[in-house]
Amino acid sequence: MVKRIALIVAVAALAAPAALAAEGQRTADPAAKIAQLRQKLDERFDRFASRCLVAQAPERCVHAASRFVHRLEKLQARIDKIEARIHERCSQAAAPLACANAGAVVQQLDQLKATAAADVARIKAVYPNA
Repeated sequence: MVKRIALIVAVAALAAPAALAAEGQRTADPAAKIAQLRQKLDERFDRFASRCLVAQAPERCVHAASRFVHRLEKLQARIDKIEARIHERCSQAAAPLACANAGAVVQQLDQLKATAAADVARIKAVYPNA
C-alpha cells in the first residue's frame, strides 16, 4: 500500500511539467493527468478505508494511517508548489501558450488538494496521532 501511495506522489510530480510546458510544446493534457491522479487517489483511499477505517481494524492500520497522512500532506505541499510555479510563469508579460489552460488546471489542482485534505481529516478522526 505504501508503494502505491508513493506512486500517487510520483504521478503528481509528473503532472507539473505538462501543465507548465514551455513554448507551447505540450506533451499531454494536464487536466486528464490530474483527473487520472484523482481517480487513483480515490481508489487508494477507498481501499484503505475499507480495511482500516472500520471497527476491529488490524494493528498495522495505525502505521499505515500515519504513512497515508504523511503522503497526502506531501501531495498537498507538491500541489502548492505547482500552483505557485504556474502563477509565477503565467503572470509574466510574455506568458507561454500553455498558460491558456492555467485557470482550469489550477482549479483541478485545488479540487485534488481539497480531496486530499478531506481524506486526511477522515483518517485523523479515527487515528488522531496519524
